[in-house]
Amino acid sequence: MKKTALIILGTLAAVAASAFPATTAAHGDEPDDAAMAIAKALKNPLVVKGSARLTIIHVQKGCHVWSSSGKGTPSAGVKVVLKRGQRLTVLNQDLDTHKLVRLAGPKVALGKALSMNDRVTVAFRKPGVYKLRTKKMETPGMPEVETMGADNILAMLVVVR
Repeated sequence: MKKTALIILGTLAAVAASAFPATTAAHGDEPDDAAMAIAKALKNPLVVKGSARLTIIHVQKGCHVWSSSGKGTPSAGVKVVLKRGQRLTVLNQDLDTHKLVRLAGPKVALGKALSMNDRVTVAFRKPGVYKLRTKKMETPGMPEVETMGADNILAMLVVVR
């Protein structure tokens, strides 16, 4: 009877631990597999069409996400559909400093690293599919902020027609 009770209690504890993870990451933890995190972010992205303004905002779970002025649910992934020559503005309202990085697609000037309240406007002059992400940069003096789970890797797919 005691052995059965211990097995049941152990199983319940394992189920509770997986259903309600108590993982609180120190600010700055990034998933081990960036490619998998980017693919996951782009699986069900926030979709924006036409010249757009995206904002990087701070959240408790995952640390930061893309937001688009109340259009759609904030997400770690965003798909932007533009016509040639249209622009995309990115505003950083997160505590971290973020740098846009091109992973694939035509070359494009992505600007400087964005500290909090900085913005960059990118003009997409060549048609194609651009795969971008943000890279967190070291911010000296940045206070540690507790967040739940690993930090999101912000991914962006820009389709220019």
